[in-house]
Amino acid sequence: MTEQIGEFLSGMSAITGLEDQIAAALAATASAVAKAECFDAEERSEIYAILGTIKADSEAHRSLVGRWINDRTGEVTNV
Repeated sequence: MTEQIGEFLSGMSAITGLEDQIAAALAATASAVAKAECFDAEERSEIYAILGTIKADSEAHRSLVGRWINDRTGEVTNV
């Protein structure tokens, strides 16, 4: 059972790594949009709103997975 929990946590750690990559990509995209000259103010605002929604969804997912891991393992793990 302990081995299964270890494998499970390892898999969840990989997912957390992917979520870190998503967050970095969103930040880089927002930075690129800020520098791009091809968007007017309304388009730029719409893109920021979309990026913000994706970021909020990713953060909510990370929190949900963290709580699920804590419930599943009975331990408090910062995910």
